[in-house]
Amino acid sequence: MPAPPRPILQWTTFALLSLAWGSSFMFIKIGVTHTGPMTLVAGRLLIAWVAVSLLMLRARVGLPRQKAEWGHLLFLGMLNSALPIFLISWGEQKIDSGMAAVVNSTVPIWTVLLAHLILHDEKLKAGRLLGVGIGFGGVLVLVGLPEVIIGNQVLAGQVAVIVAAISYSLAAIYTRKFAPDLPYLRIIWVSLLSACLLTVTAALALEKPDLLHLHRASLIAMVWLGIIGTALAFQLYYRLLAWWGAGRATSVTYTFPVTGLVLGIIFLDEQLTLQTFLGSALVLIGVIQTNRS
Repeated sequence: MPAPPRPILQWTTFALLSLAWGSSFMFIKIGVTHTGPMTLVAGRLLIAWVAVSLLMLRARVGLPRQKAEWGHLLFLGMLNSALPIFLISWGEQKIDSGMAAVVNSTVPIWTVLLAHLILHDEKLKAGRLLGVGIGFGGVLVLVGLPEVIIGNQVLAGQVAVIVAAISYSLAAIYTRKFAPDLPYLRIIWVSLLSACLLTVTAALALEKPDLLHLHRASLIAMVWLGIIGTALAFQLYYRLLAWWGAGRATSVTYTFPVTGLVLGIIFLDEQLTLQTFLGSALVLIGVIQTNRS
């Protein structure tokens, strides 16, 4: 495996991934307002698969030759794309995009705990646990601790996004265990192919969308989510996964609430409160601590 690049490039990749995935929650909310969640997911993944196919041709990356490799990557498509993206899209019909981003930011917690049980080279360390705790504490501050603890915890949307977070965690660990040295474009292409087959079939069977009269806002959301939120984001993510490992790479999800808040301040004239400032600071400190350990 090639040595990681200079830290500045690693952190630039981290920041770009935070923007690409962090902004996706807003576009998911726009999309599911005008179309079914499975239709949105199917369109998003199909656009992403076409974009990655063009990159595959340009980079001359070959397809898998072994049945075992096909099997691992097709399963990964369900675990890292079809299931979690649908659950988040469905969940955002029940909860707002900010809450979805906050709940999804628990991915590093599940990853650190599950990686300790599954991977031999990502054992729990005191410093990493400290970073996880600080980051999660920042998330609680951002949304308000009382609301998290005594709010409607059985809300279906919140449960759906929690399951999505666990699925993302398992996908990161699965990739590290079964496909650590494969070209990341090949991993993305095959997994997206699998996810497309699942979601397009489900959308046509369950939601029967009128493809000729999709709402313009949904189409814009699909294109953004497909190109930026999936095709580009997956490339950035798999690079981080190779450089940092599952536990550290998934810490990017801790920045999603911060990314959403920053975008809201810049584009929606939202105010930066003391609670927002303190929560964001804790999230960033937690990410740094997790990646130092």
